[in-house]
Amino acid sequence: MKQHVVFGATSAVAQACGRIWAERGDCLLLVARDAARLEEVAADLRVRAGTADRVTTFVLDATDLGRLPELMAACRGLARIDSVLIAHGVLPSQAACEADACATR
Repeated sequence: MKQHVVFGATSAVAQACGRIWAERGDCLLLVARDAARLEEVAADLRVRAGTADRVTTFVLDATDLGRLPELMAACRGLARIDSVLIAHGVLPSQAACEADACATR
């Protein structure tokens, strides 16, 4: 059984990967900003996993850096982390990111 952290867990790519992993019996920590949609995705994956305890959630807006310690604590709740899927992102100005590290962050 592997353990995965999935950022952007409500995206189509993340859901497709989550289905594969849940049906395989892996553990998932799902991270997304939309709490209601995250719970819908988690409920589906819990059914596919056959048990509720293999799928946990963490609501996070990735721009809220102050919550990163809470996220790290949630990650430490896993026995280990075998993979991290980052299926979220933003589309800032490329020129701005090249000119300013703060914009990139």
